[in-house]
Amino acid sequence: MDSFLATLRALAIAVCLIAMAACVSLPNPTDPTDIAGHVMVSQDKYDGFWKAGGPRIIVWNSFDVTSYKLRAWSRDRSFRRAALAQLYVETDLDEWLFLDRAYSGGVAYEVKWIDSEVDRCDHYSCQYNETVGINMSIDQLHAIAAGPGFDVRLSGRRGDVTFFVPAAYFQGFLRGLGQPSG
Repeated sequence: MDSFLATLRALAIAVCLIAMAACVSLPNPTDPTDIAGHVMVSQDKYDGFWKAGGPRIIVWNSFDVTSYKLRAWSRDRSFRRAALAQLYVETDLDEWLFLDRAYSGGVAYEVKWIDSEVDRCDHYSCQYNETVGINMSIDQLHAIAAGPGFDVRLSGRRGDVTFFVPAAYFQGFLRGLGQPSG
């Protein structure tokens, strides 16, 4: 019986440690240093492009869930020449919204459709996932990093999704690219 209790205690401690480690590893979107430490930069061996990806952040809005991450592509490692950035956004919704427009601070941003799928259904309803990219330039990333953040409304034929990306997230992403930020 003592060995059973010891095994159970060891298992409980292991579960607690794993749970705590998972909580610690989540990036803080308001800490530029934390975000910079999670930015991954690599060069594609086939096309030669440099690619960068920031950490995924999850935002809960009422009953809907939105997640975002920044990503960028460039011909050179500095991400200054011919660079394109994109805020990759996944939404889990109660209905299709057909998201195709984005606005922030009076500016319209180009939206690229990436994916849409039915996530799961029960006897009464389904959850729908729409994934889009909000395209922007590296200069726009710098402007957002120097301002109050990116308060964005994604719009579609059947509704809107709003969420906020802190300026610190953009600052950290730019630091992760090796660029000074605001």
